[in-house]
Amino acid sequence: MKQQIIEHLKTLRPVNSHSHHLSAAEYAGMTLPGILNHSYCQWMDTTPTTAAQAKAYLARNGCNNYVRWLQAAIEELYGLPFTAENFDELSRRVAHAHRDPAWQICILEERCGYERIMLDRYSQPGDDLGLRRLFEPVLRCNMFAVCVRPGEKDHNGNDPFAFLGRAFDDFDEYLQTIREYMTPFKAIKFAVAYDWDNDLRRFNKANAQQAFRDGLALQRHRKDYYDYMIFRLCEFAGELGIPVQIHTGLGNLNKSAPIYLRELIAALPGVKFDIFHGGFPWTDDMLALLHKYNNVWADLCWLPLVNLSMARRFVREALEVCGAHRMLWGCDTWTSEESYGALLAGQDAIATALSAMCEDGSITKDYAMYLAGRIWRENGMELYGL
Repeated sequence: MKQQIIEHLKTLRPVNSHSHHLSAAEYAGMTLPGILNHSYCQWMDTTPTTAAQAKAYLARNGCNNYVRWLQAAIEELYGLPFTAENFDELSRRVAHAHRDPAWQICILEERCGYERIMLDRYSQPGDDLGLRRLFEPVLRCNMFAVCVRPGEKDHNGNDPFAFLGRAFDDFDEYLQTIREYMTPFKAIKFAVAYDWDNDLRRFNKANAQQAFRDGLALQRHRKDYYDYMIFRLCEFAGELGIPVQIHTGLGNLNKSAPIYLRELIAALPGVKFDIFHGGFPWTDDMLALLHKYNNVWADLCWLPLVNLSMARRFVREALEVCGAHRMLWGCDTWTSEESYGALLAGQDAIATALSAMCEDGSITKDYAMYLAGRIWRENGMELYGL
């Protein structure tokens, strides 16, 4: 049954809810070590550049989920087992393929088969890489919450005043300018778990306005400013009818669990919140929010790559508490190769969970196929208005 569901997923054109795909310039001259360096594998260990290094690397990391799924993708795309003995030949094949600048997009469009990719270019917020047929840009908004004065930058190096092209004396004019800038986008994104935290509860405009105007008050009210700006931009998103993507779970591990978003979500019932990564490792928090709030969507992006076992469990548990129409998937990767690995992992997580539900009589085969299609494609099409 699991393989039947995977085969069904292969017939669909998925909506990829989250990607950081590299530009063509960043992809130029890509090699196998380059792919590893632009993947989550690089977080785990030093990238091998020779066959001897690859042998020790695979011995250390062959059980690691990031490495396993990138291995699987490389093997399918380049036609050889990813072993130390094949490392040099795989390196040659990768370099040869990427002499064609179109190869990396071919992987996304033909091998992955994506309908659309929601693109978070955090170094250039709102960028679509010049490929709107494939990439739908998401406006990353950390800078608007973290930075109060010109010259301040968020963890991605973005200054909102430089981004908008000028400084502002009037707080309401600044807010309105941000709202106008948001208007063309299908979604906005906060990854403030990498800057400060997700503990959002101070939605006081007066304090935020004072921090904006008064340097002395800024020290006292910076957290008020941070909380209020996230609240207000989410409110704008609701007015514009677009969802808010929020990173939860792994990050700086400072109050980054999904439950810290509860007061924000409760305060804005008309806003659609696309909560990332299943909240891993705090997946129970995510389940609680799904059950309590109908304006919350569970996004599997990254989760199958981080921990496949947890992803398999989470798919079933989330379906049991929220239903068929509030779950999506995304790759959350930089390269086409790792995106393909993430796709394979996502298919595995969904198919494993749904086949187990069929086998124990929880759902029928036909309903399993319906659920697979909702998660893989239809929920993303609806949520993002694609």
